[in-house]
Amino acid sequence: MPPRARHCHKDPPTAGPAPGLARHGRSSRRHSAHSSLPPLDAPSSRSTDTPTASWWSAYSDIIAAPFAQYLGYESAADTIRAYHPSLIPGLLQTTDYIRALYDAAGANPNAQKNIDLRSAPQERIYRESDGTRVSVIVDEAALRRLIGGAAVMRNQLSFIKQMATSQRITLRALPFAAGAHDSLDSSFLLLGFQDDEDVLYVAGPNGVLTNRDNREMVARYQECFEDLTDKSLSEEATISLLDELLEQLRDS
Repeated sequence: MPPRARHCHKDPPTAGPAPGLARHGRSSRRHSAHSSLPPLDAPSSRSTDTPTASWWSAYSDIIAAPFAQYLGYESAADTIRAYHPSLIPGLLQTTDYIRALYDAAGANPNAQKNIDLRSAPQERIYRESDGTRVSVIVDEAALRRLIGGAAVMRNQLSFIKQMATSQRITLRALPFAAGAHDSLDSSFLLLGFQDDEDVLYVAGPNGVLTNRDNREMVARYQECFEDLTDKSLSEEATISLLDELLEQLRDS
C-alpha cells in the first residue's frame, strides 16, 4: 500500500476580512473549559513583566480582543512552527522590513506603534536562554521579494541567517522547485505546549482563525507542516541559498 499523502485541505477561515499587517483583525476562537492552558489574556508563565499586566496591554488601543487572545497563547507556547507563502514570517521580520510593509499600505497614524507591537514578541522570545523553540519554513518567494529595496532585504536576510546559524531558530527554505502545495494562499502557525494540545493560527484571504478544539483541523496543519518540511531545503542548503541571495544584493 502506498504511503498516505500528507496535506492540509484546509477549511477556510470564516471570521471576516483579511487581517491587517499587525494581524489584529477579527478571528474565530474556541477554548475548552477543561484546558490546562492559561486564560488567553493572562500573562505567560515565562513573562518577565509584572504579574498584574500582559506585555501587550500598552497596545490595547490598536489591538482587537481576538488578537490579544492569540498573543496570550503565543506568550505561553513552548514551540512555534511557522510558514508564510509570500513574506518573511512575522517572528523574523526586521523593523525596516515591517516599516516597508506599512509604507506600502499607505498613511497610518499608528504605524510606529504597530511596528513596535510586531517587534515586541521577537524580543521576548529570543532573549530567553530557555525560551520558545522556533521552527520556520520560509518560502523562496519571500526571500527573493525586494520589500523596501536592496538595503532593507540585505539586512533582513542577514538577520535570519544570523538567527539560523546561531541556532536560535530552525530555518528551512521552501524552494520554487517544490511546486504546488496546499498552503500557497495561507500562512499559519502551530503553537505547541508541553502539557496541552497545539493551537492553530491561520491567516488567509477570508480572514484569520485561532483554533484548538477542532483537533482534525489542527492535525491537518501538523501534517501540512511536516509535508512542507519534507519539500524544503536542508538547513545547510538554506544557508547556502541565503549566501547566494546576499551576494546578489551586494552587487545590485
